[in-house]
Amino acid sequence: MSETADERLRRAAEQGDLEGVEAALAAGADLASADSTFGNTALHLAARRGHVDVVELLLAKGADPLANDAGTMTPLHVAARDGRTKAVRLLLEQARCSSGVLRDVLFVASGSVRGRPEVVALIESALENAHRREAGMAPPAASEVPGREAPAEEAATLDEELMLACHSGNEEIARLLLER
Repeated sequence: MSETADERLRRAAEQGDLEGVEAALAAGADLASADSTFGNTALHLAARRGHVDVVELLLAKGADPLANDAGTMTPLHVAARDGRTKAVRLLLEQARCSSGVLRDVLFVASGSVRGRPEVVALIESALENAHRREAGMAPPAASEVPGREAPAEEAATLDEELMLACHSGNEEIARLLLER
């Protein structure tokens, strides 16, 4: 049985094969197509592996950075969970995430054994901007972010994030969360 254009797209994205991704798209592959087992789109697979050039191309072609897989994980979730800093940065730039989505991504990143402090810091900054946006305020100046006080609705999740970081043995993320 031969591979469909959608299957070729997902395989090329997972392997970081930029030319393969372009060829699959030229052959009519659907950016929204997902595998039948886990619901992964090409963007999920590229983000998970940290193939930034492929993530960038898929986003430029219109891939949905907030598409859910079968387990309700977005490409941002999987990149954050797997500590793919550059992919997280790109996805945050493209996706206008609500504070609820960002709290969930922060929870996933904090509890991951592959989590990275710089990923957590990126998500925290995006979360602060989302809170401000949702409150009708301007984004903070760069100098305003470091010592910020957590909003009340976020305080409960800080304890959970800290517990997950400690449970997974991620000392750096636990330290970062304690500094908040």
